[in-house]
Amino acid sequence: MHIVRLLKGVLSVFLLFQNPFLIFILSISRSCDDVSDVGIMGNGKLGDVRKIFNVMVYRNVEVWNKMIYEYAKMGEVRSARQLFEEMPERDVVSWNSVISGYAKVGDIKNARWLFDKMPEKNVVSWTSMLGAYATLGDLFTTRCFFEEMPEKNVVSWDSMLSNYIHYGKFEEALDEVASSGTFLV
Repeated sequence: MHIVRLLKGVLSVFLLFQNPFLIFILSISRSCDDVSDVGIMGNGKLGDVRKIFNVMVYRNVEVWNKMIYEYAKMGEVRSARQLFEEMPERDVVSWNSVISGYAKVGDIKNARWLFDKMPEKNVVSWTSMLGAYATLGDLFTTRCFFEEMPEKNVVSWDSMLSNYIHYGKFEEALDEVASSGTFLV
């Protein structure tokens, strides 16, 4: 039994070293989780991870996205945007991470500008913007944006209904559910 676990461990290490990006993503995930728990963004482990990122010879889109996501999650939108602008190739995750970062810090102007420039949007993109509008407390604009969404999922519905409830608009929340013909559980 002990030998089987040992062999599985050796195989896992071997597979990790076959994919250096996986090692980087795993290490940044662990480091950034520590940083967010302690709240020492600028002086913490993300800065150390950025140093490693900067000297990497080849960075795939997943590695870029992970760095952007972590900066945005910490509210360091300027750093997230800088990396986004430097990226040689972007995907929907890249765009969504920066938009979510702007939304988190209440910068609706830049969030919307980036959203409008986005070549391909998904339900996450739309829901991020929905959240950004909701933070302003302008339920009318939030509702209009919600109406424009080409696709809605449980998260976008939850976001819209939560906003009504947060601002004490219980009747509107009930009307929304009733008019949708959808029953959320």
